[in-house]
Amino acid sequence: MDARDGDYRSGYYPSASVRRATALIGDATPEPVRRGAALTVNGRLTVANWNSNTWTGLSRQAVQLQYCKYPCTAYATVKTVTSNATGHLRTTVTASADGYYRWKYAAPYWVAPSLSVADYVDVR
Repeated sequence: MDARDGDYRSGYYPSASVRRATALIGDATPEPVRRGAALTVNGRLTVANWNSNTWTGLSRQAVQLQYCKYPCTAYATVKTVTSNATGHLRTTVTASADGYYRWKYAAPYWVAPSLSVADYVDVR
C-alpha cells in the first residue's frame, strides 16, 4: 500500500502499551531511634488519575518494605504490606542498625512500578 507521500506502508501496525504512572512516598519515625526499639514506617501509593488530572490513592496493592544496612550495597525485602482504601501503608519493624528504608511497588500490567526515596534511619 502506498502512502500519500510516496512511501510504502504495510497493513501491520505494532501496538504499544500505556501504563499509568505511580508514585510512592515513605517516612520512618522516630529518628533517631534506639537499638531494639520499634520503628514505624509509613507510606502512600498513588496512581495518576487521567480523568481528574490528580494523584489518587491506589488501594489493596502489595507493596514491599525494603531495608539496606549502612553502608548500603543491596536492599532486602523486610515485609510486604497491603495498601488501605486510600493507598496508605503502615508497618513497624525493630531497629537494629543504621540503614535505609524504602517502599517498592512491582505493578500489574496497567500501571508502572515505582520506588520511594530511601529514608536513612540513625540507630543509637
